[in-house]
Amino acid sequence: MEKQLENRMHELAERAFSSGKFVFSDFLSEGECAQLNAEIGKFSYAAPLLFGGVEGCVRNIVRFGNASYGNEFPIATLQISPKNKKFSEELSHRDILGATLSLGLERNLIGDIIVKGNDAFLFCNKRIAPFLLENLTRIRHTDVVCSFSAQPVNTEQTRKTERYFASSLRRDCVIAAVFHLSRTDVKEAFEHELVTLNGMPCDSPAGEMKAGDSVALRGKGKFYFISSELTAKGREHFTIERPI
Repeated sequence: MEKQLENRMHELAERAFSSGKFVFSDFLSEGECAQLNAEIGKFSYAAPLLFGGVEGCVRNIVRFGNASYGNEFPIATLQISPKNKKFSEELSHRDILGATLSLGLERNLIGDIIVKGNDAFLFCNKRIAPFLLENLTRIRHTDVVCSFSAQPVNTEQTRKTERYFASSLRRDCVIAAVFHLSRTDVKEAFEHELVTLNGMPCDSPAGEMKAGDSVALRGKGKFYFISSELTAKGREHFTIERPI
């Protein structure tokens, strides 16, 4: 775990442990969540729990403190909808995040953004929800309405399942198959630091993919490695999920 992140987590854990009250972080990135989960035992005395608004979120807040304290996570779920769906643009995750950050908000106050058709659902720190309700009125050329979500959000419906074959489960083999690239292209991507694994920069193409790994290749997209099985001919038949 990076020292700065470790120090911050220890500070929050100590505050919760000594005060007998819940203490919350801001939203952690996917890479920070992976680092924390890898060394979660260091903070077990303060009962850490990660949550992003619904199960399956990539960006999460960590709560320190005993569950008996009885306090909810400070997360609001907002629904963003075009005022006129007939004339609205097709808005992407990047469009919505860009419009949100252009209002002067910091990234660590915003969690996952889930796009479903013409609507999007945004998880944010409760303290900035009123500001977004009032000020997030336009994304690109589309006028939008921002309101508290009245329906549950299912993250699983935002991914599609795909299956591929590869000679092995090496990272470069899997990435080449998923993005229809040559092994040479993938090797160069690693060399130019274009690949992230579980939210962290990755420069090693030789490691094997594991269930639950997330991979992003800059300019190409992102996928989640789910499972694999060996065929009778000795090839790997693997399953991924890709964001819709």
